[in-house]
Amino acid sequence: MSRAAVALLVALAGAARADEPPITTARELRGLSPERAAEKLPVALEATVIALDPRATVFVQDGTGGAYLNNPPPGNYERGMRVRVTGRTYPGLYVPGVRPDRVEVIGTAPLPAPTRVTAADLASGRWHYQYVELSGVVQAVAPASDGTVARVATGGDEIEVRIGERPTGAPLVGAAVTVRGLAAGAINDRRQLVRPYLKAQTFADLRIDSPADADPFEVPLVPVSHLMRYSPDATQRPRVRVRGVVTFHRPGEALVMREGEDAVYARSENGEPLEPGDAVEVVGFPRMGAYRAELAHAVYRKVGTEPAPDAVPATPEELLTGGREADLVSLDAELVEGYPTPDGDVLSLRAGKKRFLARCPAGTAAGLQPGSVLNVTGICRVAEFKEGGYRLTPLSFEVWPRSAADLRVVSRPSNWTRGRLLGILGVVAGVAAGAVAWAWALRRQVRRQTAVIAEQSRREAVLDERQRIAREVHDTLEQELVGLSLRLEAAAATVPAEGKLASALDTAKRLVGRIHGEIRGLVHDLRDESPGTLPDAIAAFVANLHGTSATTISVAVTGNEWPVPAVLAHNLMRVAQEAVTNALKHAAAATVRVEVRYAADSLVVSVTDDGSGFDAARPPPGGHFGLVGTRERVRKLGGDLRVASSPGRGTTIEVRVPRPAQGDV
Repeated sequence: MSRAAVALLVALAGAARADEPPITTARELRGLSPERAAEKLPVALEATVIALDPRATVFVQDGTGGAYLNNPPPGNYERGMRVRVTGRTYPGLYVPGVRPDRVEVIGTAPLPAPTRVTAADLASGRWHYQYVELSGVVQAVAPASDGTVARVATGGDEIEVRIGERPTGAPLVGAAVTVRGLAAGAINDRRQLVRPYLKAQTFADLRIDSPADADPFEVPLVPVSHLMRYSPDATQRPRVRVRGVVTFHRPGEALVMREGEDAVYARSENGEPLEPGDAVEVVGFPRMGAYRAELAHAVYRKVGTEPAPDAVPATPEELLTGGREADLVSLDAELVEGYPTPDGDVLSLRAGKKRFLARCPAGTAAGLQPGSVLNVTGICRVAEFKEGGYRLTPLSFEVWPRSAADLRVVSRPSNWTRGRLLGILGVVAGVAAGAVAWAWALRRQVRRQTAVIAEQSRREAVLDERQRIAREVHDTLEQELVGLSLRLEAAAATVPAEGKLASALDTAKRLVGRIHGEIRGLVHDLRDESPGTLPDAIAAFVANLHGTSATTISVAVTGNEWPVPAVLAHNLMRVAQEAVTNALKHAAAATVRVEVRYAADSLVVSVTDDGSGFDAARPPPGGHFGLVGTRERVRKLGGDLRVASSPGRGTTIEVRVPRPAQGDV
């Protein structure tokens, strides 16, 4: 195609960017990622129509590969048309395609030569939406809503071929054919090819290389034991005929028959019912099952009637040799449990040390009790096996009962079942657990009462000791202070009212009075058991200072107040007193704020001043023990002390103590 023609096609595409060259081959289109194809890149290509889908898709192919047109403009498209397509890329479900703006028919051409493929090639997706051909043997043919579906075996695999018309003419099952058509398949939500198939337009796309047998029951009869065995004859027929007596039949699904000592499982879509004992001929395609050869796509005909075959008594060890695969067997086993599934009832059984499953029709296991011993009859199937050297050895098996009649109760479980024993043990364990819990609760109550008694004893001992100390202080120190005060009064009466000596005596009397007041307060605290009033104590202390200092001192209380033990209140008041006194003596503060904060789990007392401050990181100078004493008090109270200060920025002393437990002294 000339550059001028390409330019014209790009202009007709309408939305193509001027700087984006169009895609002109199927190979370029198929090489795009889904993200790149979603960018609606311009497309301008010439190709030949190879297949049509009535759901508005046209498949085309050029010399580089296959492509498809999604929702092309209306037209009478036919295979062999040569078309010129302009449009934009489209990510599609699996392979990128084209959403055309224009499709121009420019002539006709022969269909491209089909690519020879195998089932593995189709599964790889490499040739998806391209014209291919596949050879194999037709094993089944069935009508479909849009034509016909044929199952073609090729190289040990089976491929579905969808043909767009109803079958006519000679039978196809058993014929060797070569099919030409479109490589296609079912795609999941992750852009993965789940089930490949071949799509042919008509039966003219199917070439018969070797015709089917006119009558399938005329193929040679072979023993069941010879299925898929080695034979030097390289011309083995793909279809075989066997004869036997029916042991199990599920119409439309499976047929099991016995021939002498051998049995075979045949998968059949036939719906004509058969009964155990019917003599039949079965024609099908040999295929390896999970462990033994089976027949696929089998057809059958009844040729007589014989006595229904008896089940072969067997042990688990015999069944694990694989010699009774697909045969009708019976054995005794204990029912461990049973449960329903969408495909029927499943019984878990135990025979000796071996466990196996019985897969039964729905409702078969109703009323069976775990612990019952059952005689189980059914078709034996090897479930698992292992490979050792060149030989397969079965590891487990299953039994497929045909109906409820194949499950016969040999003995029922004792009334003393595991469940009942466990129930009784559970009751006994519950009673024992209750007794243990009651004893534990009783011991806990005793410990709690003992702790209360011990706490009361401790409290009484503490109160006795406090009262003793209060008596000693009252009878000694307080009386001495009273005597000192009287002597100072007497001395003051002997000196002139004016003068330094009178002033010194007056100061000494006031100091002794203050000490006396504090001693009386201490005695009161030691004797008083009621919660202290910390804010009142601090307020009283601050009120005494207002007469001796020009500094403004305020007291604030925040939070919901709760009772504070007297000893704790006394110590916190002393901490506050020390902090305020230091602010007045050393910091030259203009304002001092004392705050008492009540929290749910702690009590905080803080003193903040705007004085000269100090370096809190440096140890106090020699002879100053106020801060040391404060730390000792707080440590004994189990609290935390925070000192925040720096030169020229004031000082904050904060004490936080935990809330005492109820009953603490």
